[in-house]
Amino acid sequence: CSCCCSLLNAIRTCNIKHAIKTSNWIMSVNTEQCKGCGKCSQVCPVNAIDIKSPINTDGTNTHKTAQVDETLCLGCGVCATVCKSGAISMKPRPQRVFPPETAFDRMVQRAIERGKLADLILENPEKLSYRAFARILSILEKTTPGKALLAIKPLQSIFFQQAIKILSKT
Repeated sequence: CSCCCSLLNAIRTCNIKHAIKTSNWIMSVNTEQCKGCGKCSQVCPVNAIDIKSPINTDGTNTHKTAQVDETLCLGCGVCATVCKSGAISMKPRPQRVFPPETAFDRMVQRAIERGKLADLILENPEKLSYRAFARILSILEKTTPGKALLAIKPLQSIFFQQAIKILSKT
């Protein structure tokens, strides 16, 4: 496709890991059906697929099959479309990815991931409305409890601590 190939080529060429938020899908390989042809590896936009010979428990190699690096896989499904043997399918990720709806949501998600939520909130607190705090709570609700607790720890906020307790019970 031509919609994002230039961007993905730049990411691949410059070896920028985790530059793109993944989808809720991930590649799954049926090793018995896989022929090891390498077509999926050639079309993967982020080089997440290698063709390797897995080693058996007795130390011998088996036939070559596609193996995915799940930390790099975008879940785009390009690999599944070129697989002639039908060995590749897309399965749901174990942890659901919530794409941001707005630029503010994206900024809050990045702040949570980087441990900078306190900086975001305390930088200009007078400029944050009650709606902004509601959006922050909404995003914290979609975040795993561990990440949410780490994000609010620097704030020492009873309000956020109680909100996380309530959200983790539901």
